Amino acid sequence: MLLLIQFLGQEEENAQFLVDNDVAIWIKKGDNIARALKNLYRDTEHFNLMKQNTILLAKPQATDMICQILLHEI
Repeated sequence: MLLLIQFLGQEEENAQFLVDNDVAIWIKKGDNIARALKNLYRDTEHFNLMKQNTILLAKPQATDMICQILLHEI
């Protein structure tokens, strides 16, 4: 995942979490997007690691869990 947007506040913390857990590459102002894409394309080991980390961090039931919590709070 490439993060291309400049984030503020909580979104910046979320973006940093993804970078710290090797799920995303954060492209900041002045960075070369084409170079980042080429490097990722060429480094299949890193790309595969990022895919594995995405699976490990995924919470596919998160929306259902949040709804259940909210429904029980009302």
